[in-house]
Amino acid sequence: MWTALTSSVAPRGKRSLGTLSRAGKAPRPIGEKDGLGGEFVRALGIHRRLTAEETNREEFRRFSNRVGIQEYISPKGSGGFLRGQMTDWEVREVGMDGKVAHLRVEPVTESWTAVERRCADHLSSAPAIDSRTTFKAADRTHGLLMAFDQGYELGDIGAAPFLERHCGAHAVSEVQKFLHRTALKKSTRNARGLLCRFPRVDGDDDLETVYNIRGAIAWMIRKTLAVIPMKILSHEVLFYAAAEASRNKCLLDTMPREEAIELMRFVVRGFSDGGMTIRLNRGSNAEVFCRELKTHFGTLEVSTVKETTVLLSWKKKHSPVGLFNSRRWKFVLKKTGWDTNALQRAIEQKLKLPNNSLHYGGTKDRFGVTYQYMTLPATHDEQQIREAFDDISAGPMKKCEVDHFVVNTGPSKLRQGLSLGNCFRVQIRGAKRGVVEALSSVESGDFINYYGLQRFGINPNHEMTRHCNIDIGGAIISGQYEKALRLIMSPVCSDRTAAAE
Repeated sequence: MWTALTSSVAPRGKRSLGTLSRAGKAPRPIGEKDGLGGEFVRALGIHRRLTAEETNREEFRRFSNRVGIQEYISPKGSGGFLRGQMTDWEVREVGMDGKVAHLRVEPVTESWTAVERRCADHLSSAPAIDSRTTFKAADRTHGLLMAFDQGYELGDIGAAPFLERHCGAHAVSEVQKFLHRTALKKSTRNARGLLCRFPRVDGDDDLETVYNIRGAIAWMIRKTLAVIPMKILSHEVLFYAAAEASRNKCLLDTMPREEAIELMRFVVRGFSDGGMTIRLNRGSNAEVFCRELKTHFGTLEVSTVKETTVLLSWKKKHSPVGLFNSRRWKFVLKKTGWDTNALQRAIEQKLKLPNNSLHYGGTKDRFGVTYQYMTLPATHDEQQIREAFDDISAGPMKKCEVDHFVVNTGPSKLRQGLSLGNCFRVQIRGAKRGVVEALSSVESGDFINYYGLQRFGINPNHEMTRHCNIDIGGAIISGQYEKALRLIMSPVCSDRTAAAE
């Protein structure tokens, strides 16, 4: 049978509905008498049904009290089990505009219409969007790279005065102190520190100046082979410097210093679609150098061209700063067999976008067919994005599809919690007689999502020695941060893995 539910958060458990009321029979594996092979069902992660005997165990009673459950006022259950197949669990997100996520080819159902009608009563207006599907991407990465080069090329004559003009005389003094520290440090010591602050008055219009400053600093400390991290805040930008002894040794042992300086300029300059050729010292092992360089710069693509020639390029072509407040695609994603976070990493890698470029209003189940809204920087056209999602699909058990592309007229992006809820279509297999009547109370009165991993974490055996999310949350809101950290870090008694030890 099918049942439709609407909820603000998706239930995550894989056990049966109404498991607190089954007759007191001994637990048995699903599949033995349900028309499904036991091995097949167990491969899906469905192990057994909970019985009345199990629900009455002392451990379960204590766990229920621990999370505030005093009694069960509705003992009726459905029997059966969930998620025997991927298509048994369908989740559709309801966007902030009150629209249910779906593909264009899907016919509109009465249940979606009812949900959208209810949402429309509480919404004043939908966010403005531009339905155009072709445009020039709004990405400032190239302009920021040019600004860095302008600052770097100021050289000995112009770099220090430029830095003093924008960040004050103290900034030049801190740079000199950093140069002095790195000159005195032994080869086995690292050097790190805050160099200067740049006060922001023009909002995002000053990013070119920020990269001018970074380029000027890069020139002034180029011989230290340091990287220059930045922290961009709303009111100021903080510039740091970090020289790592092991990295410097790796570079200077395999190439001339001037070549190492150019390599670090390429790195500090940031993500781009360009590359760089490095010539190593005669006798150097290029393959060993490539492996070691990857440990220092994980976002670099490093390959050997000749015995002493190495080619560098970036895994990412767009910088996070360059994409900040850029125009974004909004679209619907249909996925099966994908964890939301894993899909995010895969598509960002495929499109060579920075980490956390793909945004969404909430994670969705891996085991099931889910629909949700997503936003992505407008660096690629609609067809390129479709092809990228097609490329990462791996058959019917791990598939994704995108549709309903529109372009936000503003820089808005989705984030956790930006959805009105979810619509569920759930199939219960092996349901007992009277299930329709048992579920009527849910249809008329709804229910509280006070169960599952999202509320209480993973604790399948209700161990009292194992913390759950409610313990951590209680410690945090009461200001007991050390206790919260201890709960997160402490393994349970039953955990015998090497990581726990």
